[in-house]
Amino acid sequence: MRMFLAIGALYIGVPAFVLLAWTVDLWAKSFDFPREQRLATTFLVCAATAGMAGFVVLASFVMEQATGLVVVSLLAFLLLPPLGLLLWTLYDIDLRVVYGGALVGLAGVVGLHATTTPLVLSVAIVTGLAVLGIALAGEIPSRRFRRYVDMLQRACSCCGHKQRALHELADMGPAGEGAIMQYLNSSEGRSEGRVQKEWRAARQR
Repeated sequence: MRMFLAIGALYIGVPAFVLLAWTVDLWAKSFDFPREQRLATTFLVCAATAGMAGFVVLASFVMEQATGLVVVSLLAFLLLPPLGLLLWTLYDIDLRVVYGGALVGLAGVVGLHATTTPLVLSVAIVTGLAVLGIALAGEIPSRRFRRYVDMLQRACSCCGHKQRALHELADMGPAGEGAIMQYLNSSEGRSEGRVQKEWRAARQR
């Protein structure tokens, strides 16, 4: 019974975490409100730390109840959707400090000697490698460049996505600034007052 409660907690808790994180991330993209942006980023780091730690604890508890290869395989399969949703959320937010917070949460669980078992360690290592994998994949220069060019061209500015892309591309040097200017000089870019305003503000900082 407790195993099913733990699985239910994962399937309810992870979507709740995702909705909360995505909502707060809107403030993390609010460059017009620096104080609120910093608070939102801090909250996301703490949420990632607690969320990943909670996942490892619950997932380990579920796996500890398993006996037999078939049951273990089935339970592992059931744990993949909430893990995938957590990883996708981290990738969508794409802040290095948030990735770091997630890894701190995993390390914190392992560091609690009273709760650390070989199974907990195994789940934490697998989850940690998955977090590192998406974090490093997001750092590949060509992939990162394409991601934020596409975001600048296709995402919405009312939620701050275009503004976030603008700042990311500006940090990529001449190629990034070239992509920004190409967009701002396009017919769509000229009509995006929020993005034009943010670019002017960014150049004055």
